[in-house]
Amino acid sequence: MIGNSLSRLLALGLVLALLLTVGGETAAQDDAGDVIAQALALLAEADSYAYTVTMDTSQQITDESGEVFGVRQRYDIAGEASGADYHDAVTLTVVPLEAEDDAQTTTLERVRVGETLYVQLDDLLAEQLGVETGWWALDALLDTLGDDSVRRFSAEQLAQLPTPATLTIDADLIRGVEALADDEIEGVPVRVFDVEMKAVEIALAQQAEAGFGDRLASYLENAALLLQSEFSLTYRLYVGAEDGRLYRAESASRSYIPYLEFGGPNNPDYDIDMSTTLTFDIRAYGEPVQIEAPANSAGKPTLR
Repeated sequence: MIGNSLSRLLALGLVLALLLTVGGETAAQDDAGDVIAQALALLAEADSYAYTVTMDTSQQITDESGEVFGVRQRYDIAGEASGADYHDAVTLTVVPLEAEDDAQTTTLERVRVGETLYVQLDDLLAEQLGVETGWWALDALLDTLGDDSVRRFSAEQLAQLPTPATLTIDADLIRGVEALADDEIEGVPVRVFDVEMKAVEIALAQQAEAGFGDRLASYLENAALLLQSEFSLTYRLYVGAEDGRLYRAESASRSYIPYLEFGGPNNPDYDIDMSTTLTFDIRAYGEPVQIEAPANSAGKPTLR
């Protein structure tokens, strides 16, 4: 989202979905799926909660000469939610693989009230977007960026950074569910479940939503390429044994497509290897939270 290396990589248009989907085929899997689905329903219905999210991604491209470029990114997000409204702080560190000494760190705040998302840009992120530092309503920011597709894409991603509300369910995309030994999180007894997803279908679905579905589908029509590609997405979920609430969700995903050796004449001239680990911690269910639009010291909106 910041830096030339990241913009270059995002332009390639292949991002593995980070979707949470549950279901089951056996009676035991059905029971586990019901427990997880109920936990996510309780999360969606919760009046309020606090959360932290950590996301680590590695996105690597290898070209015909063997040159490797790409980025590693770490997002640290901490906030609180009240219904659909939320307020969080985000720290993003980006490390270009071809220039690891050029790591950059940027910070922002996000506030969502009703249908409006506000973002506070630090100096680095504002410079990269070509706008002034400070609070912006996202719609106003996009209007300011006009037809600059790269900067607009980067700005739009500010709204896509994960929160617990982004966890969703699709019962058709489950490959397997396994119940593990019970555990505790901060003294709360929890049931633990491993969920393996149908990662190829998820990648295709996500690309269709992003407008790349036809392109990706044509790539994967090549049987050799599909057989040599690797897609995986797994989750470990921690659900309160007594209250049925979700307290932690951990995921790991990988998408590897070796176009150089197994692709056809219309495929890209590079290999793609992307992986992500993502952890949600959710706590303080039901504690009072007040989310308000940003204001300056005089109590008036400071939005552009």
